[in-house]
Amino acid sequence: MIPVFGDAIVSGDVNDVEGRGTCRYGHPMFSISICLAVVPDVFFEAKGYKVRDGYEQFYPKNIRTPWFALTKGCGEQDMELKLKSMPPDENFSLMLSIGINYGVIESPGEIAQAKYAGSAKVLTMA
Repeated sequence: MIPVFGDAIVSGDVNDVEGRGTCRYGHPMFSISICLAVVPDVFFEAKGYKVRDGYEQFYPKNIRTPWFALTKGCGEQDMELKLKSMPPDENFSLMLSIGINYGVIESPGEIAQAKYAGSAKVLTMA
């Protein structure tokens, strides 16, 4: 389990701009994304760099919170990530990253992710 404190994570980007209830990009909604990825080691071979066999089916696992109003925050969110299966050997790293997505209200009840706004950070590699 990864405890995510939305108010603390987004506080640098989400400051209420001039009392409008939006972030510095002008978007009123946000959600938090977390990604866990298997990053295979790359080896040099006669035909160039290559990933060892067995890593073709490892895709990043992503989870995302629902959309929240910027002016209200989101409180604490518990998010759990699990890999579907274990990699075939020890020639990999795990990467954990977190990001904030900004949203625009397109119609009542419909929020779309804003283009070219948001940020992310790699939290750890293991």
